[in-house]
Amino acid sequence: MSVEKEGWLIKKNERRYFVLIEDTLTWLTHPLGKVKGNIELKNYTVEVVKTGPEAEIVLEPLVKNVSLLKTYSLSSKNPDDLESWAKALEKIIKYRSLKAPTISSIRQGWLEKKGKKRWFLLKGDTLYWFTKQQFSGSDFQKEINGLLELYRCTVSEGPEGKLPKHSSHFNFTIANDHDVYVLTARSQLEQKEWVASIKEGIGKAEKAFSQRREELSMEEQIEKVGYLTKKGKKRFFVLRDCTLYWYDSEKGATHEHILKHLTNISRNAS
Repeated sequence: MSVEKEGWLIKKNERRYFVLIEDTLTWLTHPLGKVKGNIELKNYTVEVVKTGPEAEIVLEPLVKNVSLLKTYSLSSKNPDDLESWAKALEKIIKYRSLKAPTISSIRQGWLEKKGKKRWFLLKGDTLYWFTKQQFSGSDFQKEINGLLELYRCTVSEGPEGKLPKHSSHFNFTIANDHDVYVLTARSQLEQKEWVASIKEGIGKAEKAFSQRREELSMEEQIEKVGYLTKKGKKRFFVLRDCTLYWYDSEKGATHEHILKHLTNISRNAS
């Protein structure tokens, strides 16, 4: 993994240290501090918005109304630094858009949603829908009509509550804290297969969230950092969990710190 850019930005009126590694933007309290969050840029667009004499970088989700994907506003007291960050983010997002992701799904096919046929694609722990069929090798992210992340969702056969206008014997319901989706399959077999597949997706989402939370709770404690001289050479030392590490520079220590965090998340999500 290569570090594309790093430095200080302001997020929600607080200074955070940002590091851009491949297509993941991570922010920390300080270079060797606690990782406060990260986002995958493949899910976002970037724009520089000017409000009077000041400007800010706005990262917006590709698909609106997705509860787990937020809009982020970043600013800097240095206009040149902000412009440099905007160019770096735009470069990564543009590069990712040129690499069309292939479809590798648990299940896909036609379903009815509010009386309209939609092509549904269950990929990992996310359910996508489209107005037209998607084929292997296509850049499906450009065609997304909507999506639902399955964390904290439930699925059951048949509708919940009052029977909708476009109901049939092959309905099934997906619900979370905010929304209820009633979908219609073409047969009882398809209905049961979709319900089973979505339960599998929900299980993956719950497992990934649980493992991420456990990983964060077990985050290493950094007790002391600073420069010392070793064999006549200046080295950056980190005392972490009763073990002393040293690096060529502070940046080297920061990069390893973030890479370890991202590797643990990737491993837990797989």
